[in-house]
Amino acid sequence: MKKTHRLVPSPEIMLPKLAEYMAASNQARRTIVRGCKYVSLARYFQHTIAKKTLSDHLEDGNPLPGDLPEKAEQIRNMLADSEFDQRIFDQNADFVLAFSDASDSFDLSGFTLTSSSESFDQSFNGTKVKFRPDMLTSRTTKANTQKIGGLMFRYSKSGAVSDEVAGYQTAFMYGYFGERPFIEEAKPEGALTLVLCANSGKTHPSPSKPIYTYNEMKAVCGDIAEKWENVDPPSGAVF
Repeated sequence: MKKTHRLVPSPEIMLPKLAEYMAASNQARRTIVRGCKYVSLARYFQHTIAKKTLSDHLEDGNPLPGDLPEKAEQIRNMLADSEFDQRIFDQNADFVLAFSDASDSFDLSGFTLTSSSESFDQSFNGTKVKFRPDMLTSRTTKANTQKIGGLMFRYSKSGAVSDEVAGYQTAFMYGYFGERPFIEEAKPEGALTLVLCANSGKTHPSPSKPIYTYNEMKAVCGDIAEKWENVDPPSGAVF
């Protein structure tokens, strides 16, 4: 029989999923853990092209929306080897176009944006959190100190990210960079720790009391680790 899923033996979760887990009901939490432990081998739509297009556009200092509509059309017209590839290109083009349409709402002035492909994975209470910001942010204060943060894009066909989920995602970035700054002796800043929602055009900065929320998320990683052993595979899964 053809394999349908891949087993992830040790607990791990992507940061956006952890943020969703924090805001989810108990039943939905179990579904999230199941999806992380038993990864479907069915091809799925990734937004890698769109995120790189947006981060390159911003890092180069281009205005918003600038030529993002043209870049979206270029993605849509990329040479596709299959119907699935064309659907991937269409999804990524839709992401860039949605961000372009919403971009009048974004104010990214006053700090430096740097593209990042670095993964800041770290284990907390038995669960590895996979954390890869789309861009790193920084600024130098008048006192010549460094402030830092991270920026992540969100886009979904199902709609805008909720304030609650985005708040968890940004609070984690704030807390993480407080413990592990990517610039020596730099401190995180809430205004530099952002989720940009292409659906709503909303900028989600780090919430108040981000360290409390960050510590809460680290504690919940222990809950995920406990669930991991006892979560059964999806019905009909083949390994």
